Amino acid sequence: MAHKEIRRSGPSHAYLSASLLPGPEAQTHNRKLLILDLNGCLLYRTPPMTDAHGNRRRIVYPRPYMPTLCRYLFHPRTRGWLDTMVWSSAQPRNVAEMVEACFGEDKAGLVDVWTRDKMGLTVRGYNQKTSTVKNMERVWAELPTPERHSLFTTVLFDDSFSKAALQPHNHVPVEEYTQAMHERDVHVRVQSADPSYDAHDHTLLAAIGILEALKSETNIANWIRCRGLLRSKENIDAGQRWYQVPEIRDYWVKSGTHVLEDLGVPIVAGIS
Repeated sequence: MAHKEIRRSGPSHAYLSASLLPGPEAQTHNRKLLILDLNGCLLYRTPPMTDAHGNRRRIVYPRPYMPTLCRYLFHPRTRGWLDTMVWSSAQPRNVAEMVEACFGEDKAGLVDVWTRDKMGLTVRGYNQKTSTVKNMERVWAELPTPERHSLFTTVLFDDSFSKAALQPHNHVPVEEYTQAMHERDVHVRVQSADPSYDAHDHTLLAAIGILEALKSETNIANWIRCRGLLRSKENIDAGQRWYQVPEIRDYWVKSGTHVLEDLGVPIVAGIS
């Protein structure tokens, strides 16, 4: 179940050096790997509540446009170049519930689902609330895909920066989806007769735009390190996140929207 705890707290010298390379000159296949976090990234999960029967449970609310993201990820054209997996620091039963809420039958299209037992924790750490790191080297070594992935081909979407501490340049940070954001999205849905009304949180539409930009890159770590998320604009503070800059955020949302239109994928918020 649990494994030896990771001691390294930051990226290796070899990783940092490779992230400066332009990428392999020739690639017969250029498949990419998307690693998706769950809570805070794709969904908001309530604190534990006790129902009328005395059972403790947590309700899962997928982020707006989750149905659209699924249609995009598992569209034949997207699957032609992208492998998608889930990696959550939650325990297996909870991960299964969240995956079902977000993906439903589409979960069959995921190449793998990883849980807390892949975080490199001791038995004690596994059973306690402790900080965790997603070491992508482990994915690259163990993922059962025909092509072996690497820092050149992998992107992690996660609301937590600490989770990506070992491979920071393969991380696309997303704004944490919180209770307040979910309540605002529900209010928007109630106030609008149009289910695609575009005042919802647009993070997942922007994610699609970012993924399409990565499709042709030969070194994802280099692209992110060289401010690709900020479109290489030097006038933007390096400490700012792409979603904190309206111009950049809107660019990725529009890019994602255009991709969906080209694929014929309906844009549906799917707020519950």
